Amino acid sequence: MKKIIYVMALASLAFVACNKENISPKSESETQILAFKDAEEYQNTLSLVSKMSDDEFTQWEKSRNFISFESRSKAVYQEANPEKFSTQAEVIEFVSQNDQYLQLIKEDNGDFTLETKLQKSASIKRILNEDCMVQIGDIAVKFFASGVASAPSAFKQQLKDLSEKGFLAENTDISQETPIAKSKKNPNRKDIFGKDYSNRIDEGSNRLYLGVECSDIVIPHLPFFNDYHIEYTIRPYHKTLGIWYFCSRTIEGSIKLGVEILWPNNAIQQILYPEIIPPANRSVAKYSWDEPADIPGYSVLGFYGIDCWAKSASIPGRQCQIKIGAAL
Repeated sequence: MKKIIYVMALASLAFVACNKENISPKSESETQILAFKDAEEYQNTLSLVSKMSDDEFTQWEKSRNFISFESRSKAVYQEANPEKFSTQAEVIEFVSQNDQYLQLIKEDNGDFTLETKLQKSASIKRILNEDCMVQIGDIAVKFFASGVASAPSAFKQQLKDLSEKGFLAENTDISQETPIAKSKKNPNRKDIFGKDYSNRIDEGSNRLYLGVECSDIVIPHLPFFNDYHIEYTIRPYHKTLGIWYFCSRTIEGSIKLGVEILWPNNAIQQILYPEIIPPANRSVAKYSWDEPADIPGYSVLGFYGIDCWAKSASIPGRQCQIKIGAAL
């Protein structure tokens, strides 16, 4: 089956818009979960929303009476404005009270970084509800930081109740009779998928983070569903009260991708795709790269190389860089 590859370049405030055909998954009002008729509609919608500007996406949500995990977690993050707290302990308490959406990641030097949950899955968060769930056909799906769980839609409530701890356990924390299946990320894979690559530069209270997450999403109850997913993140931070907060800065960056494709005669070809460059003088740029539809009869095997860099006006003269695989 043809595999779809998404690439997201994400940094911090304005988005690049794009026009596509209108796709209208159903939203179940009682649970506010998007329901797609099949995997193709799910993938097409994911590709569509990943290219929308913030304003476009807000209108898309409203038209479906839907609140996404991205919108809800972003709103809670904004409530954690450092100016409203006087001590680090107050911030920690606020995050503890909102741990469905926020997390504090402790660093080796004792500092913290404030992030939303699923912070490395920016495009997917746009189609997940507040419980990180979506429905594809008659299969309910829940996303976790460490993988994906699924079950027949009749067991939607049991899946909703599955915690991150239960997901990581050998068995579910619900019932042995509940047909919930899990697909966990494998950190020991030999290819570039299933791994996170990152680099950062700090200067005083300013930070610039560059990250690439390569994952191969598998949904257990959809055996023919396979979704290569790559997210490229440029993110500036500012430190207050010993906590690094996501902030707005002018940034620059680029990403180069080398892709391996398989032809019907089993020949493997490597193709270097055009360099992606965020628009100048914007603090946020977001892109989604889909497998081209104008080359018939082939499938994508994966990436053989990734080369990206980032700069921030708040840290002049320095550059973050990540190189993976072959030189591009």
